[in-house]
Amino acid sequence: MRKFLFAALTLTLLINAANLRADGIDATYGANLPSVYDEGDKVPNFKGKEFKVLHTGVLGAGKEFILTRVVYENNAKCFAVGYARGQNSDLDVFVTESDSGNDIDSDTLTDNFPVAEWQSGTGSNVVNIRVRNVGSQPCSYVLLGNW
Repeated sequence: MRKFLFAALTLTLLINAANLRADGIDATYGANLPSVYDEGDKVPNFKGKEFKVLHTGVLGAGKEFILTRVVYENNAKCFAVGYARGQNSDLDVFVTESDSGNDIDSDTLTDNFPVAEWQSGTGSNVVNIRVRNVGSQPCSYVLLGNW
């Protein structure tokens, strides 16, 4: 009887642990994306979230990049975060629904650290994320999504 109860409890814990990943980027979509690590090989947190690298690159002044069909989990607090380095750079981020093109969130403040955040629903959670350098000089950037 004890073995049965232990097995049932273990199975319940495993099932619940599998469900805990509904916290950002879809597990299948993000499984092979690189994580963001600091010097101590720990994933840094922003607002209590861990992040995966969605894209890196260099944007000229006035140029933009669009990452299409990024999949987030259902009912999750979602973030798309940019970080730019470069003199006189100003990075903006825009998130839209992939299918309809409807705006979800954006950050157009004059800074190098734009953050878009939203609550995903229960339907399609596939988004497009656009980053734009509205600064006067080229900048290198990284686009992150919470994991």
